[in-house]
Amino acid sequence: MRILLSFGALVAVAEARDLAGQFEEFKNEFGRKYHNAEEELAKFKIFIRNAERVDFLNAMDNGATFTHRGPLGDWSVEEFNKRNTLQVTPEALRMYASAKDTKRPELSLDLPSEFDWSKKGAITGVKDQGHCGSCWAFATVASIEGANFITNNRLVSLSEQQLVDCSAADHGCHGGLPSLAMQEMIDNNVGLEREEDYTYDSKEHRCHAEHSKELVYLYGWTKIDYNDEWMTASSLTSYGPFAIGVNADQFQHYSGGIFDPSNCDGSRLNHGVTLVGFVVENGKMFWKIKNSWGPHWGEQGYIRLVRGKNACGVNNVVVAPFAGNNMKVEDNSVFV
Repeated sequence: MRILLSFGALVAVAEARDLAGQFEEFKNEFGRKYHNAEEELAKFKIFIRNAERVDFLNAMDNGATFTHRGPLGDWSVEEFNKRNTLQVTPEALRMYASAKDTKRPELSLDLPSEFDWSKKGAITGVKDQGHCGSCWAFATVASIEGANFITNNRLVSLSEQQLVDCSAADHGCHGGLPSLAMQEMIDNNVGLEREEDYTYDSKEHRCHAEHSKELVYLYGWTKIDYNDEWMTASSLTSYGPFAIGVNADQFQHYSGGIFDPSNCDGSRLNHGVTLVGFVVENGKMFWKIKNSWGPHWGEQGYIRLVRGKNACGVNNVVVAPFAGNNMKVEDNSVFV
């Protein structure tokens, strides 16, 4: 009875903005089914708080729009932060800074005003990491998929779950770093299996990779100098999509537009994403970034982040993998 009264009181408070009706629509749209009335009430309270936060974000008018009715509309800040687990530790940064340069492809000096790997066939569809803190694995895999496309002219969807389960240098659903995963692959001569052979389920398991099914291998990776945005953009056109770290604290409710935050601490890198391009729209430059929160988040799974300001630390940890030309080809079913 107490739960029903609390729920009724909360509905009465929310009715002025029809949040109760919006919550019902939200549950139907995203297939939310809660375990009991207590959980549903708790989630409804979070939904209301997120609506208030979205009002504030939209009032900032920084070129982006936000919504509490997106796929993360009933996630608390704590729940959201728990999933953002990029492991940018001092030790990892030292390893990143001291990394020896791999023999790179020749860098293009003719920089176009716009460039987008997703329009050139190098990017697989947007994936969803779920509640697992595996953003590092998705950023790693997406950049390797792009590198493989450049080297072998084939786009194949590769396995994030394999890295979650098997990368000893990283921590599965509790975080990791793309450069660590890539170096481990190289050191151990490990390739990635295709997605359908080692499917993702948002949990950690015992590693069951099969060497005979590994398709794509790396011969190296390189860091990109974040002090030079021209270098980052030019390298992107030559090397392929990048695995990068960002501060995603304000990403939860992003729904569209060019995100140009006034206060997004670039030293707090907590989320791994994939840099796929750069574009100019109405005179405003932005980076195009592929996320791993599903296609219903943001702009069909992507975010546009202002370029030229190192917003949210977008240029601080940037990694480009280089794929070998020894991809195993069994049949065309491996390609997407």
